[in-house]
Amino acid sequence: MTLLKLYATLAVTVVIFSTSHFAAKGVKVSVTSSGPYAVLGQRFVFTCTMSEASDISATYVFLRAGGSEFKYHRMLQNKTVCEHSPVPMPGWIHDRFSSFCGAGTNQIKSNVKKYIFVMRKVSKTDNNKQWWCEVSSDHLIIDAISKNITMRVRTIKLSMFKKSSETVLGKPLTVVCRLTNAVNLIATVYFMKGTASKENTVAMLHQEESHCSEEGASTRGYRPMCKKGTVSAAFEIKEYALKISKLASHDNTFWYCRLQNPETKTFIGSPAFRLTLWEDLSVSLSTSSRQPAYKQKFTLTCTLTNAGVIRASVEFRSQINGPVRLSGALAQFDGHCNAEKVYTGYKAKCGTGTEVATSGTKVYVMEIAKLSTQDNADWFCYVQDDDSGLFKESKDKFKLCSFQCEHGTLQEDICKCNCNNSWTGDQCDICSLKCKHGDFDNSICKCDCKAPWTGDDCETCSLMCENDGVVSLGCVCHCINSWNGVQCEICQVECENDGTLNTSDCSCYCPEGWSGDKCELFVGEENETQHLADGVDGAIIALIIIAMLVLATMLGALGYYKRRKSTKETIDDVDFVSSQEQTDNPVFSSNETDTIDEVEIANLGVSVREEDLESVNRSVITDTDEPSDVGRMGRKK
Repeated sequence: MTLLKLYATLAVTVVIFSTSHFAAKGVKVSVTSSGPYAVLGQRFVFTCTMSEASDISATYVFLRAGGSEFKYHRMLQNKTVCEHSPVPMPGWIHDRFSSFCGAGTNQIKSNVKKYIFVMRKVSKTDNNKQWWCEVSSDHLIIDAISKNITMRVRTIKLSMFKKSSETVLGKPLTVVCRLTNAVNLIATVYFMKGTASKENTVAMLHQEESHCSEEGASTRGYRPMCKKGTVSAAFEIKEYALKISKLASHDNTFWYCRLQNPETKTFIGSPAFRLTLWEDLSVSLSTSSRQPAYKQKFTLTCTLTNAGVIRASVEFRSQINGPVRLSGALAQFDGHCNAEKVYTGYKAKCGTGTEVATSGTKVYVMEIAKLSTQDNADWFCYVQDDDSGLFKESKDKFKLCSFQCEHGTLQEDICKCNCNNSWTGDQCDICSLKCKHGDFDNSICKCDCKAPWTGDDCETCSLMCENDGVVSLGCVCHCINSWNGVQCEICQVECENDGTLNTSDCSCYCPEGWSGDKCELFVGEENETQHLADGVDGAIIALIIIAMLVLATMLGALGYYKRRKSTKETIDDVDFVSSQEQTDNPVFSSNETDTIDEVEIANLGVSVREEDLESVNRSVITDTDEPSDVGRMGRKK
């Protein structure tokens, strides 16, 4: 009896095993995935579907990958019971994959049964890998194999930006977190601000494929919102927004959007978004307490407020009636500051707050080694944002004036030296004189002029010519007559023959008988002879006229006798006159006479009355007594 029972038991066991194995032989299997591609760092789902699978038992369903001999997470289907296979698997498979029973697995008559295999975190090594499902009724025999699925891995991208509204303190602002390659996303979205050493989460949203909702409590003043693409798992682009009710100074920092995988608790983060308060950024320029002094050290300080997380260039500039001049430039990049270029004589340095990105106040310093005239200008601080190109300048410009006028006075309103005569240059230290007729003294910028030159540059002729002299080229007097000397002031005449010098007109007063500029000419005998000749000529002419008158008178009926008597009386009168003339003029020659004697009258052959002859001789005497006009000793002609 016992033996019969044992045989019966064995027979039943063989029948059950054969039936189960046979039933598995007719099944079909296929594989699908949760999306067209997998997202790096996110989970990915494979679904194995068995058809023609009613009334099966002792059947295993598992996932396989190309290049691997492992069977990932085998599921055991035994009629209405679906469970994990008791066969142990490597720990890394257990940690990275999970599986569970899907639709139809708890119904023995269900012709379709689904099995879910979840890859908790996609890695780069999964890209382009082949995956498929297998079904077996025991550990050795494969009853069905699905077609392959090639996994394409993409990287999800996160970015953060603000809406078009300006960032102004006290005003609302909305920032947006955008995800791309976000198909079938299952993750938590975090809005965070601050730096790596001090981060704060202000709000969270959870995306479960086609469902998005706020998660947890948000910080007061911040409200997260599900936006574009969050209502469908199939959308590749999804956007999440955070509305800031009122911007505060602590918002002037870095903002981040982060994505957390709920399976692995790992994060994917967006690049930092710098929320700068550019509209509220203020720039001021100050100087050291000491007054600017020529050729001395001087310091300028540029201070920025509301300057958290800026990326900008900071420049020290100057300008006066011309182009802008750059003397120092610094680059501020978050928490790093350095000089962009070195300018000789100028040193730009990063000051307080420049090494802390979120510091709202940043200080920059410019040291001028020695103030020069080119530094006398309007100085200002110029700040330009690297991303937007927007710029700001210090409101109040500092007018730097450090002139030292060597030979002049400083006009402070225009910061310029008014130079004294002949001095030029920015500091009135250049002498512009060119001494044309003199010696130059550079120490006092003065010409030592040679006489008679005068003026600042010795080019003015001050010579005054006297006594009608004329100034000629070369500043020389051209003298006339007997004048000489530099100014024609010297009379060089020496009067001869007892002549007397008249210093008023530089002429000689000559004694009688002498003439010429120096009384060097003897003119006495020559003048007397000429005088006598002139008297004789006049007498002869007078006699001719008288003779003609006498002839006219004698045509009367005078008798011969009376004529002879009249002639004798006339001759006596002539002798008397001639004798008197010789007494008054000792130089008169005894061989010469100006009177008409008897012989001459006889030669005329005419009769002359006594009164007529006397009248003629009187005329001759009158002519010879008139003084000469030659010199001061001669007689007039």
